[in-house]
Amino acid sequence: MSENWWFLLELVLSLGLILGGVALIATLARRWYRKRNGHERSERYANDMHRRITLWFSVLMVPFLFIINLERVPGHLILLVVIFPLFLLYMAISTYLWKQESNNKDNYLYDWWGVGATVAWLMLVMLGYQWWGM
Repeated sequence: MSENWWFLLELVLSLGLILGGVALIATLARRWYRKRNGHERSERYANDMHRRITLWFSVLMVPFLFIINLERVPGHLILLVVIFPLFLLYMAISTYLWKQESNNKDNYLYDWWGVGATVAWLMLVMLGYQWWGM
């Protein structure tokens, strides 16, 4: 096979690995919430501030993921020094906002399961790619 076919195969497998893991995590978190509460979660965000913070967190993560793949800065350094602290800050703010708006503790635990496991999965995949030299 030519080099282009290997690239396309790696791209499809990588996207399948990433998106499959994220979809599995979302399904398991949703199933966990439904099992504990007997219904789907009605609100996606605690309030408007939570929606804006989530949007900005997502927007900031995209450039950092591209910087990791430039290979000029070690990826594990960006993960540990920038992305992980930003993630912890986001989760602390999100938990605080959910506790203010909702008396159901499962609302912020759902975020910890969904967002937390997704970020952990993506960080593991990125570190795995760097370890294998992809």
